[in-house]
Amino acid sequence: MKTLNWLPPAAFLVFGAVFLAMSLRLGESFGGGYAHRTVPLCVSTTVLVLSAWQVLKALQNPEKADDNKIDPKEFLLHALPLVFLMGLYGVFQTWFGFILASLSIGIVVFRLFGNSWVSAAINAVIATTIFYALFFDFMNLYNPPGRLLDLPGIF
Repeated sequence: MKTLNWLPPAAFLVFGAVFLAMSLRLGESFGGGYAHRTVPLCVSTTVLVLSAWQVLKALQNPEKADDNKIDPKEFLLHALPLVFLMGLYGVFQTWFGFILASLSIGIVVFRLFGNSWVSAAINAVIATTIFYALFFDFMNLYNPPGRLLDLPGIF
């Protein structure tokens, strides 16, 4: 068994770098207004700093604790469904819009983390409502309609 305690923070480091690059491009897509990228820049910078710190910590003490030892097969067994769901979320959002994609994938993700079906549904509704309000009401971002179904357009 290999010690891979640096792998999860390294994955977040890469995610944070890509998220930061995309956040820097946000101002261009809104006709020069840069207020919309404040939250993504803060989040991506925080992810970068914290994950870089965790990677350095893991590399300095690779054998610190036995519970940090991860079997690569077990890691992939748990990580691959989440990576697959992220891709599926992108497809669902294109076809069904933000609300239905967030609700459906949210229920599955909360269920994967051990919630009951009722608890997963409640958590998905709460998370979708909070993110919808944050992105589309508070930050005034454009909510692209789904190609097959536009739920906000119905109301």
